[in-house]
Amino acid sequence: MDTEVVPPNNSREIRAICENVTSSIYIINSRVKNLKLIIENIGTPKDNQHLRDQIHLWQQEVNQKIKTSSDDVNKLNQLARTANKQQRLQISKITSHCKDAVEAYCKIQQDVVQKLQFNLIKNADASGGPHDESRNLIEQEQLQMQKNLEFENQLLLERQQSVKQIEKDIVQLNSVMKELGALVHEQETAVDTIESKIESAYEDVQVANRELHTAAQYQNKSRKRKFLLLLILTIVFIILIGVIIWSAKS
Repeated sequence: MDTEVVPPNNSREIRAICENVTSSIYIINSRVKNLKLIIENIGTPKDNQHLRDQIHLWQQEVNQKIKTSSDDVNKLNQLARTANKQQRLQISKITSHCKDAVEAYCKIQQDVVQKLQFNLIKNADASGGPHDESRNLIEQEQLQMQKNLEFENQLLLERQQSVKQIEKDIVQLNSVMKELGALVHEQETAVDTIESKIESAYEDVQVANRELHTAAQYQNKSRKRKFLLLLILTIVFIILIGVIIWSAKS
């Protein structure tokens, strides 16, 4: 079967987008590992504002990577329609890896939010009956932490929406590959039908040639028999004439 030809520009674009998505997947997975380590410090003496700020920075970074990756996957789905089989498999594989990375991040994000919420409640219970100034300071901190949690929850919702979008992209990609597979099957069937017709026509020609050859042989034999019969009749006729002439002279 002929190798599928992909326009050079599409091939370069697919390769570039796949490299971008691969880079984003690496960063997302790295941040998942970072969050798994840092979550152990929440609520411990190592917990401080710098740790919370670091979590927030990672969240912003991953949020942007997921957004760009989702856009890139959508572009790949469009390019898959003109891609060859190897490239379609590459697109399917990298899309699946991207989905897995986003799901892993969503899970660790939920763990972080739960840990922060738990630590907020524990700190509130441990506040006891401090002086008014200390109480105001704690209330301000609690309010700021609550705002941070709301922001983190909003980011989590965005992550979940990104996962749904990636799942939708995977379904679209599978649909494209099924359509392409059906098209390839139809093309193979058409080629097989043409080959069968050619073989049938060739066999018909061979049979006709054999019949013509047989007819020619039969015609040649018939001509030989007629010639021999004519020759015999001629000889008999000459003999009869000779006998008649001989009888007349006698």
